Amino acid sequence: MISGKNGRNKNLAFLIWIVTGVIFMGILGLATTTLTDSSITTSGDATAAGNITADYFLGNGSQLTGIDIYLSKYNNGVFNGSLYTKGSNGSSSDSNSLFQVIGDDGSPRFQIQNGGNEQASFIARSFIVVNQNDTLLNSSQNNICSDWGFNNIDCNTSSTGADFGVQDDMEVQGLLYADQGIYGAASNWGVHLLLGDMDLTNGGNNGTFTTSTNIFCDYISSPFTQNVIDNELWIKITEGDYEGAVAEMQVFLNSSCVELSNNPAWNSDISNQIFKLMSRPVFISSDGGFAEFYVGNDEQSKFEINIKNGT
Repeated sequence: MISGKNGRNKNLAFLIWIVTGVIFMGILGLATTTLTDSSITTSGDATAAGNITADYFLGNGSQLTGIDIYLSKYNNGVFNGSLYTKGSNGSSSDSNSLFQVIGDDGSPRFQIQNGGNEQASFIARSFIVVNQNDTLLNSSQNNICSDWGFNNIDCNTSSTGADFGVQDDMEVQGLLYADQGIYGAASNWGVHLLLGDMDLTNGGNNGTFTTSTNIFCDYISSPFTQNVIDNELWIKITEGDYEGAVAEMQVFLNSSCVELSNNPAWNSDISNQIFKLMSRPVFISSDGGFAEFYVGNDEQSKFEINIKNGT
């Protein structure tokens, strides 16, 4: 036992304690002992009757319970088992998932599966993919779907299931299935529906369009040749306010300019447009009321409307 005047504990500095047995802290229930620039080493157990406070705890913490852990982006961690984040009343799931976010009711909201037949990782609530908007992201409720412009999905998972919203483009490399149909609304000269290979080739970054002449030019990139007309290529604007707008090139004028057609929605002059050249679509319905279906050259290629029972 080490004590100061009148048996009271004092601040102990520059000491190294090496103990081979068991350490019991909270000496005789007296005042707190402070070790300054000192250390305690034990090969046995250390038992504290009070609290232990430190700037850092070293070790794997494998047998610590009731601790909330915050992982900074500057930390690296290796987890050999599963990792769970829980709500206030949550409990770990029995699933073989690698990662889970558990709600207050104890059920998973987000889960990454370890793998297995017919198993999938999932999100059990509505999910939106949004652009960077610091005003909305820093608001008290930053997840209201309508605030982000999603006005056709209700995001009410308590009654209608999980909705999915994407503010920008979504590309599907496999098949796309829709049990209840597909809705498409055109904006800024874009398309309602476009079907085909839609392969993109080189275009330019300085496209200009003049409404009165229906001519599209790029005097810097000069990407046009007679072949773009012979191969029935189209122009597609790929960035900016008119992203997704398409138009067929009808007449080759020179390497910088072509005359367009099938573009009724292109009703104002534009400049500095980033664009690509794309393959002719098989079917297109675009802003402005234009719709067209292209039939192939094969003798079996045809466009047919069948009326049941001839009526």
